[in-house]
Amino acid sequence: MDRKRALGLGALLIVIAAATVVLIVTRTPTVQELSAAASSSAAAAAARRYSSPAECQACEQKQCAVLAGECSSRECQDVMTCFRSAKCGTNWDDLDRCYCGDIPIEDCFQGKTPAKGACKQQLEVAAHSVQPLDIGGRFFDRTFDSGKAMQLAQCVLRNCPGCP
Repeated sequence: MDRKRALGLGALLIVIAAATVVLIVTRTPTVQELSAAASSSAAAAAARRYSSPAECQACEQKQCAVLAGECSSRECQDVMTCFRSAKCGTNWDDLDRCYCGDIPIEDCFQGKTPAKGACKQQLEVAAHSVQPLDIGGRFFDRTFDSGKAMQLAQCVLRNCPGCP
């Protein structure tokens, strides 16, 4: 074996030996440990209540970054401002109240009874329609600012307890 090849082989053995040492020192957590850590993290997040607008904004930016980034237009921001000030949706699955108010959702979106939610006007502007069926159909369609705002609001309500 020539000297160059022997040196290359020696370097390779040193790299392998170094990698082996790293592998021995580094331990992969067990499934039980990962599960316990995730449960602990989820419990801590669920127990946390955000109380100030600054805390809510920080949580929104962390937990809902992509959706928050999409909600940059004036129409989307107007809907979110209305949601926050009116506090019309207190749970991720009751945001329809922001448009319908206390009108049953079926009557509201079918146009049987006029919508009277606190954010009706902002949602109509953001959905580019005053037709209740269109508004409902665009609630989660992110090609409309109303859909972007609704998805962001849902994300915030799910991930940032105490935030409107």
